[in-house]
Amino acid sequence: MLTSDLLRASLYRGKLRPLFLRTGDAEARHSAEPLLELFRKAGGLSLACLREEVAGLVEPLDQPVVWKGLARVLEARCTLVSPTLQLGWENRFKLFSKAAEIRLAGGLDEPARGSLVASEAAILGIDPETLLHMLYADVPGNELVSSFEDITWERLVGEYNLALAQGMLLRAEVLRVHLEAGTSRQLRALVQAAKFHQLHWRISPGEKTGGMDIQLDGPLSLFDSTTKYGIRLACFLPTALAVAGVRVSARVQWGKKQKKSVEWEYTASTAELPTRHQTHQGPTPEVAGFHKLWNEAGSGWQLELSRRVIPCGDSVYWVPDFELCKQASGERLFLEILATPGREKLERLVQALEAKADLPWLLVCKGNPGKLEFNHPGIAWFRTFPSPEKVACQVEARAFRPHPDSGFQNPSTE
Repeated sequence: MLTSDLLRASLYRGKLRPLFLRTGDAEARHSAEPLLELFRKAGGLSLACLREEVAGLVEPLDQPVVWKGLARVLEARCTLVSPTLQLGWENRFKLFSKAAEIRLAGGLDEPARGSLVASEAAILGIDPETLLHMLYADVPGNELVSSFEDITWERLVGEYNLALAQGMLLRAEVLRVHLEAGTSRQLRALVQAAKFHQLHWRISPGEKTGGMDIQLDGPLSLFDSTTKYGIRLACFLPTALAVAGVRVSARVQWGKKQKKSVEWEYTASTAELPTRHQTHQGPTPEVAGFHKLWNEAGSGWQLELSRRVIPCGDSVYWVPDFELCKQASGERLFLEILATPGREKLERLVQALEAKADLPWLLVCKGNPGKLEFNHPGIAWFRTFPSPEKVACQVEARAFRPHPDSGFQNPSTE
């Protein structure tokens, strides 16, 4: 994603319009060819040297911030390796100790420095230039480019546009994903991705045009860890954009001196984006590990990944991780693992689940109920990883056979 100094957008009547690139821009394509050729021949160069060459190439061009952004995308496609020759800490300690002694004795001028480097290089049996190279080999920027994953102009434009959109979300207060006529499979995939990236989300019916809305808190709506959360939100964006017919909008803070909240909206016609991203997102480590351990424990309960989107009233929808069933008695229970439960979200979810009397449920939450100052019989707490043996006790206590009219006897349709 692009950093704040590389973002380009215009503001018109409270609407933020990122300045996306177009593949049909012949002038931009012609100007980008030397940049692409530079990266194709970058093998063996240090990252600092490559950046110097990029700066010399793009600074004379119009709108250099565009080409710097393109260079940032291309740089992410380089494979970097640390130099093989590095000076050990013992030799560094000796060299810097001698330099400190010379400085205290009368000053470390250029001739004294050159003499010191030459003498130490002679002791190690190398030339002075090699010693200096080994001395600073681990400094960021001195990594070597071992390979570059080539890219076409059309694909480069899509990657740049995506990086620009992701950069906008680092300033977001809220991100909204609207599904006009999405299936439950798409909705579950988006919720699963939100869980995977540990985002704060909620589902509600579309207010004006119907459909469903997934609203995710932005980094600027939180009190702390905004940078890490913003990166996770930006990583979620490609999954949302991969859903057919989706409309993505956000409220972001814009401006340097006086920041104000403005709206940004994306539809399929807004910009050209890469198509490599899929809506499927794997389960979180807690969910995948719990699934495996539960099946190994052999508790008598059949555990399957849930395929449901359950309405709980008052515009609250629940997407559980698992559905448990005991074949002998027909008892069922829906279970969700929450790796980052917040008190407000947890209270709202528990209140909605309690209101649905025909729904057997259990939440497995990571954390300390004492710190959150919230506990409930329907919550099983864990500190590092959920234990199937401990969870099974609460499953037995809370599971029951739903009424035939409750709609939970058969799997939901796609």
